[in-house]
Amino acid sequence: MTEPRTLEQVRADIEAERTALADAVEHLREATDVSAKLKAKLPLIIGVVAVIVALRVALHRLRD
Repeated sequence: MTEPRTLEQVRADIEAERTALADAVEHLREATDVSAKLKAKLPLIIGVVAVIVALRVALHRLRD
């Protein structure tokens, strides 16, 4: 049979669980922050779009 836990042990376990849950929520929040990811990639996205536009313009001029 297991020994009953003390009130302090229960409180310590609850606090440890709260900390673990808070860390998990923060990690999930960071992983799903699409806005921040897009802002970080914005220069790359703008560069790619600029290259695509330039290529379309060049191809259009070659056809004429």
